[in-house]
Amino acid sequence: MNLHNRYHSQILKLIELKLNLGQNDGPLDKKLQRYFRKNKQFGSKDRKWCSAVLFGYWRWHGWLRYLESDELQLFLGYLFDSNEIGPLARDWANKLGLGLDFLKNFEHSDRFDLEKKLRLLQSFLPQLQLDDLNPEFIPAWPLSLHDAMQKRADLWLRRQGMGRAKLVEALTPLEVEYEFHEKLPSAVRLCKPVVLDDFPPYQKGLVEVQDLHSQLVGTLAAPQSGQKWLDLCAGAGGKSLHLASIMRPKGRILGLEIRPKMVEEARKRAKRGFFPNLEFRHWNGVELPQIGPFDGVLVDAPCTGSGTWRRAPDLRWRTQANSAEIMAKTQKDLLQKGASQTQKGGLLVYSTCSIFTKENQEVIEHFLRHNPDFSLQPFFHPFTGEMTQGMHLFIPPDGDGIFISTLRRQA
Repeated sequence: MNLHNRYHSQILKLIELKLNLGQNDGPLDKKLQRYFRKNKQFGSKDRKWCSAVLFGYWRWHGWLRYLESDELQLFLGYLFDSNEIGPLARDWANKLGLGLDFLKNFEHSDRFDLEKKLRLLQSFLPQLQLDDLNPEFIPAWPLSLHDAMQKRADLWLRRQGMGRAKLVEALTPLEVEYEFHEKLPSAVRLCKPVVLDDFPPYQKGLVEVQDLHSQLVGTLAAPQSGQKWLDLCAGAGGKSLHLASIMRPKGRILGLEIRPKMVEEARKRAKRGFFPNLEFRHWNGVELPQIGPFDGVLVDAPCTGSGTWRRAPDLRWRTQANSAEIMAKTQKDLLQKGASQTQKGGLLVYSTCSIFTKENQEVIEHFLRHNPDFSLQPFFHPFTGEMTQGMHLFIPPDGDGIFISTLRRQA
């Protein structure tokens, strides 16, 4: 098969993938993993390329959905997502009748801002608007938030029990650029993906993958040595691990989770990092076991995940108009359960990876109206130093969209 025919075959396969891997049935990355496991003919380069095209398509789906050609949708999604312009892209452009001059617009795609992309796409779709990037039920956003949400998310690591110099020594052979955050010493940004399963500090539990803004949850919770803390929605244990790392070796953290598979994953991570002060248990999500009270309780509530749309761009189109309202009911219930386990004078921390007010500020306001023995605990913004009233929405591009609120129970 000559090069042109090979590329054409891959493009046809991509169109088939786009049609079969729609916005339902779970996240795109999981669907691609399942697809590639069943279709062994895809080599590593082909898997990487197909993934880049499909993630680009879903990140820019809000605009691309108005184009009639599936092939043009995929091609522009690939280009708009700042991917490499190699032989395949040049061959694809010629096939679509766009020519090499069209590709010159994307030679410096990292400096190709959102407004320029909009103007370029308006040559195909004159009526296209900035807000078309979102489903119709999303309120209008400023340009700055649109721009931040359309950028790829960075890969952040969190050091736990590993000195900075030792991590630098371990990263050097990988020949990957990295950057330590100037305000959050535990956080280091990697400028390209690495195979973490082959990275000794990760294997030994000395570093964990954790988004920059997610690391702020443990930072603002600030558990003290010897305290007892409850993580009511522990998931795979990332935030519990951070709490345990801050408190090591004294104190106790109990993580509860309703999904048994997540409990097992969290236990493996705790064992890998050697956290004897950390325990994970399964619970039914309805009735809490007799476990409290605690000095501090973290309620990292399930949510729409709108703050993670950069990592899971298809999630934007799996979110329904009433999703936030439905999730808010669960969040209010969990926050109330967390409050019941918070001792007098203790700290209750609420967080979501949502940027929707209904899941964030409105949940806190509802809670305070029904719990007069709790009040907002103001905190300094970890990066700017500005005082907050006790709740703040941290938005991209530095990290995912994360809402954090701290509440103190009266002594």
